[in-house]
Formats: sequence, structure tokens, C-alpha cells
Amino acid sequence: MLMRILYHIPFRYGLGADRWIFEGFRDAFTDLAHEVSVFENHENLGEVLRNTSPNLFLTSQNDLLLLGQDFLGVLRRFRGGGGKVFVRLGEDFGDTEAKKRLLRTEGWQDAYFTSYSETAMEGFQKVSGVGYTIIPLAANPRTHFPVAPVPRYQCDVCFIGANLWTKKERFGRLLFPLLKNYHVIVFGPGWTAKDKALGALGRASKKMRWHRMAEVLYGMRVQLPVNEERFLYSSAKISLNIHPDDGKGGVLNISNEREFKIPAAGGFELTDNCAGIEKFFVPGKEIVIAKDDADWFRKIDYYLRNERAREEIRARGIERARHEHTYRRRAEEMLKLYASIR
Repeated sequence: MLMRILYHIPFRYGLGADRWIFEGFRDAFTDLAHEVSVFENHENLGEVLRNTSPNLFLTSQNDLLLLGQDFLGVLRRFRGGGGKVFVRLGEDFGDTEAKKRLLRTEGWQDAYFTSYSETAMEGFQKVSGVGYTIIPLAANPRTHFPVAPVPRYQCDVCFIGANLWTKKERFGRLLFPLLKNYHVIVFGPGWTAKDKALGALGRASKKMRWHRMAEVLYGMRVQLPVNEERFLYSSAKISLNIHPDDGKGGVLNISNEREFKIPAAGGFELTDNCAGIEKFFVPGKEIVIAKDDADWFRKIDYYLRNERAREEIRARGIERARHEHTYRRRAEEMLKLYASIR
């Protein structure tokens, strides 16, 4: 059955994880011979639903609350015409009264799903009275696959990710000390004054509804195109995965795409101790997990000095990621969920 899917993303040209997740699902559904359209926050939801006539509307709790439109009435009418609504959840599903009210409101959605673990989603059923489905993040096989190393990206350690305030403390402990002793390559938004200025102009353009200008400004911020990431991951000896701080000196246990993209693109992944990642990869055999800060630096030193051990783990991680952790697999899970709802 041909499916028409409408995917909600506030701004499709941004540099946050939502863009790459969208592109992963878009490519996966397209590869499965389904049609994907896009709804952005500056558009009218009712009009886009009428014009695209989707079977399935994929949205998120947080993005809906940014709309400023009567989306509840629109989505009830859409469901009344046979459409289904799937809503992505974050770990912050109940941190405001508006979010709690939305979860307790009936008749506007068919299913909740999340990419996060049960640990991150603790308390959801108590707040909402309903359940949810876990559909993890993944790698996009169109862009993340192993390649031969290239000289311009060969280094001891690499990190691709935004310079977020939620990681400031962890970067200071885990990333910056490495710059003194190793050849480190870092890419991502927010690392330079120029990028921060472009980001501020881009956000202002979106606020003024100058969407073409915002697209151009965000395009100027791209330091490493997504189709270049595989060259870096395949060339670096160690690729780091650093999760946000939980505000208590520990790791916020929320999954990210790097967990899957690094090995899928030929990288050796060293990650901090984020609960749940061990469900996707075998620690010490397919990826390496550092238990604490001291273990982080010990393992970086050990695996830089032990190429054979590093390459064996890299090879097993590649195999696991490319067979089990692609967006095509996740899209198939989404379609099974769709078929299960009557």
C-alpha cells in the first residue's frame, strides 16, 4: 500500500538534530516507495493537510505547542477523515502545565512514540494515562557508510556536534583537555564567533518570517556537510559521543543519532555512560563506553595505542549498525505501528 506521510518539522533547514532525523525518515520512507511531504511552522496546518491528503501525520509534542494555531481541532477533523496522527515525545514531556494538559486531552492523536529509553520516559503513563512506543534513532544509510580514510580528516580524535550550553560543563571536562595532547578535529554549530552571529541572524529571520533568508543563513553555517561526515568518522582513530549534562554532574540519559551514525559511517565510537546505549551495541565489543571521567581518558589513551583492538571493535560496530540501526528499519517499525491501529 502506498502511504502518504506528512512530516512536521518547524524549520527544515536548521542545524539541529530534528533536521537530520527528518531527513533520515524522509529518505527511508522514500526508499520504501512511500510519499513524504513536509509541514513547517510558518504554514497553515489545515491547508497543508488538505493539499497533501496524507494517511499519516508525524509530529511532536514540543513542535505542536510552538504552532500558535488551533491544531487540536484540525487534527480531530483529520482523524475523522481517516488520517492517523503519531506524536514524538521528548524526555521533557511533562515539564510544563501546557504539555501535561495536551497529554491529557483526548481525541486528537493515535499514538505516542519516543526515541528515548524507559529511564528517560519514567512517569509518562502516570501523567498521560496512556502508553507509548519506543522507536530509536538510527543512521541514514544514504549518507553514513564506511569509506576509505582521507588525509584531510585523519586525526586521533574527532567530535561532530553543536556547542550547546547543556554540554558546556561536560565539554570542559571531556573534550577540551584532549586538545593539549592529541590531534583533535571538531565540527558543529556554535564553535566560532562567526557561526554564532550567523545563528543569531538566522533565528531573527525566522522570527520575522523571512524564510528564504533564514535558509541562506543556515546554509552558510554548515562547516561539514552531512555527506562528508562519513569521511571524518572513517578517517579518525576515535570518534567521540558526548551527551548533555543532567544538571547533577552526570549524563542526561537521552539517546542521540551519534550513537548510530559513528559506527554506521565506519567510526570507532567512544561514548560517555548514557543509560540505554547498551541495548543497541555490546560495550567493549562493538563500541566503547567510559564509566567515568578517569575511565574516559584511560580508554582514549589505550585505544590510540592499541590499533588491533580498536579496529576489531570498529569492524563489529559497523556490522551491527548497518544491519540493525538504519532509518529504513525504523520506518518499517513506524509502518507496523500504523498497521496495528484500527
